Amino acid sequence: MNRLFVPEFRTALTGEQENRMSGHASVFGAMALIGSHWEQIDKRAFGGALSRPDDVRFLLNHNPDNLLGRTSSGTLELNTDEGGLQVRSTLPDTTLGRDVRELVRRGDLTGMSFGFKPTNHHLGRAPDGRLLRTITELELYDVSLATYPAYKESNDVVLRTRDFATMAKATDRRSQIIRARSRFLTER
Repeated sequence: MNRLFVPEFRTALTGEQENRMSGHASVFGAMALIGSHWEQIDKRAFGGALSRPDDVRFLLNHNPDNLLGRTSSGTLELNTDEGGLQVRSTLPDTTLGRDVRELVRRGDLTGMSFGFKPTNHHLGRAPDGRLLRTITELELYDVSLATYPAYKESNDVVLRTRDFATMAKATDRRSQIIRARSRFLTER
């Protein structure tokens, strides 16, 4: 049976907790069709990324101009639970933060996604016979609230899973990925 990623997104928008949001940016074992093959995230994939002092950003639609929080400032907390990569954040008291809070409150914005570079994977076969790539280790760049969540049939999935090792060098890998993602999102 083929399973597509169904993001879980919860928000507590009452009283003093009005700006706290939580959800899962990735669900372990869920499969997504990426071009002609399937992809899934293994439960061990985030271990290394979460143990390093990387400064992960919380964005809206993977756009670096839409910053909502970051791990270095303490406004973004990341960990794994039995379901996947859990995200907890305090939204900023900015125009963007207030807009996001209202979109979530209305139920217009319900999905989450994550930006990463796979650093280890293994290949197998999905139940339908197609290639299945299981990501077992990765570098995590961002988590995002997403209008079109990852692991759905959307163009964002293709960019998110591109092999960045084949792209021309930028000042650093993170800047290269952010610029590519921003170009892609503005061209849609």
